Amino acid sequence: IISIAAFGRAFNSFNDHKKIDAAYNTITESFLDPLRLFKLKDLFPLKSNNTLREAFNTFDQFVFEMIEERLSMKNTTNQAPMLLDLLIKASSEDSGIKLTKTELRDNINGFFVAGHETSASALTSAVTLLAFNKDAQEKARKEVSRVLK
Repeated sequence: IISIAAFGRAFNSFNDHKKIDAAYNTITESFLDPLRLFKLKDLFPLKSNNTLREAFNTFDQFVFEMIEERLSMKNTTNQAPMLLDLLIKASSEDSGIKLTKTELRDNINGFFVAGHETSASALTSAVTLLAFNKDAQEKARKEVSRVLK
């Protein structure tokens, strides 16, 4: 439902888009790789670098096609505006904030990631960040202790 309201398409977790699903999974899995996080893998000619680059290209093409589709439908539909339409309208010349198609893509990608984010991965990220920041960890511990008393 969210994907229809936002982008005018039902993705069903990309089940109907196997190539997009594979690209999306490759990209999101790379976020969990600590060597990728610190760009250490980028220093070497690895097959995984090519695979990730291809995944980004595939997903970018998919998103750019959505943008082009909505731009070509501009003013030709009586449908309620979708999130993508609102992003395009907000970035029009009239608004004074002109986003490039690449910037539109980046915003859309943010919504995709947020839409697929789960509580478990959010908690995992929070705990990982706390593990690297002892001051924040101590503040969180004190807050939890205070609230649970």
